[in-house]
Amino acid sequence: MVKEIIDNLDDLDLKFETYLSSLEFIEAGHFNMSNYEVNIDWSKIKCPGIYMISIQTDNSDVQVWIKNFKLLWEIEEYKWKFVPNTKKKRINMHLGTMDYLPLYLGKSQSIFHRVRQHIEAAIDKNTFALKLKMRDNIQHVEYKLQYIPLPPSKHYEYICSRAEFYLRNKFN
Repeated sequence: MVKEIIDNLDDLDLKFETYLSSLEFIEAGHFNMSNYEVNIDWSKIKCPGIYMISIQTDNSDVQVWIKNFKLLWEIEEYKWKFVPNTKKKRINMHLGTMDYLPLYLGKSQSIFHRVRQHIEAAIDKNTFALKLKMRDNIQHVEYKLQYIPLPPSKHYEYICSRAEFYLRNKFN
């Protein structure tokens, strides 16, 4: 009986890996802090799923760009304020030239509300988010929002967690 369950799980795992490898992000908009209300297609992201917020690079040497970005991103005022910092392991995955660098990849039952938190949350709130609008030193930066809708299901948390883990390893 246990062997049969294990075999069935192995088969499901293989199918699930095939499904995960087929996932592709859908673009929901390019934006900055002065135009996000208009440039994000908010109606598209009223769904559960995975989302990725990327930051536009200047197409120069990525290591130089990252060094300069870290100076803007990791300022003392934001430390210990429930905001993500850069991670050396993730940065090292993106050593070539690219137009956009993944900044945050997450999952949510409501991508719409979670993206709003990333943009609008106050720096003093305990919500873990990018808090982009509160960062006066990077208001001019261009971002890209992409998402993958996932169907509601009683297995949503399992599917979404596996998908997030897979995509993090792939993009982030």
